[in-house]
Amino acid sequence: MPEKLDSTYEIYPRELILYKRPSSTVWQCRYKVDGKWLIASTKLRDQAKAIEKAKDLKRIAELKKEANLLLSPRNLEISLA
Repeated sequence: MPEKLDSTYEIYPRELILYKRPSSTVWQCRYKVDGKWLIASTKLRDQAKAIEKAKDLKRIAELKKEANLLLSPRNLEISLA
């Protein structure tokens, strides 16, 4: 198993991961819904806000799965205004 980087955080162990790519300044997340991993950008540079948006993205994906809607990071867009 690869070592965990300083720029990687498990919000929910093995369910929701927040990380930064080496060439990016914004936080990315990957999350598991129905046994499948989805990847999305939080589009945020602030870690605390990115954590909240990642949680929201996972919740929305779970709700869409329950409603039998198509799961895609493109249709999970939300605003934290």
